[in-house]
Amino acid sequence: MDTKRFPPPLVVKGSYQYYDIIQAECDLRYGAGYMTPEVYAHWMEHPEMIQIALVDGEYAGYSSMLPVSAEEAVRTMKIDPEDVERISAGKPIMYYKSTVIPFAYEGRGHFQALARVAMETARKEGYGCMFSTAWTYGGYTPLARPFARLGFQNLYRRSMLWYDDEGYVCVVCKGRCKCDAEIYYKIL
Repeated sequence: MDTKRFPPPLVVKGSYQYYDIIQAECDLRYGAGYMTPEVYAHWMEHPEMIQIALVDGEYAGYSSMLPVSAEEAVRTMKIDPEDVERISAGKPIMYYKSTVIPFAYEGRGHFQALARVAMETARKEGYGCMFSTAWTYGGYTPLARPFARLGFQNLYRRSMLWYDDEGYVCVVCKGRCKCDAEIYYKIL
C-alpha cells in the first residue's frame, strides 16, 4: 500500500452514530438480517470491541469482535472442541466477527488498520487468541490474503456455516446462506 497516497485512517471505538451506515453496508455486502439493531446493541455492550475507520472525519469502514466462550466458539463457528482448547490454551477467546470497507475506500489498507487495532485491543484486554470466519463462495475466500498478512492461520473449512440463521438472507444465495466458511485463528 502506498501510505503517501493513502494515509492510514483514524481508528476510533464504536458508537451508535455509525449504526445506520454500518447497517446499510452490511445489507449491501452480506445481505439482509446479518446486522440487526439487536446485534449492534450487543456489540455496543463493549464499544471498544468495534473499530471505526475515519478519513477526514468521514466513515471509511468498521470491524467488530466479540468475546466468546469455548462453548460459543464450538457452537457458532463449528470449531472442534479439541482445537479450541489447544489454540486458546485456556485463555479468553476473541471472535473477530466482521469487517466492511465501503467500495470507495477499498485497497487503501483500512482492513489491515482496523484488524491491527482490534488485535491490539484484544491483546491488551487479556485475550489469548482470536478466531474468525471468512466467507467462501465459488471456491474463493476474499479474506485469505489479508488474513495471511496479519498472521492468521487457516484451521479448516466449514460447509454452510450460516445456513441455520433463518433470518439472514445471503447476497450470494438470495436466501438462506449455503456459502462455506474458512475458519482462521491467531495466537495473540
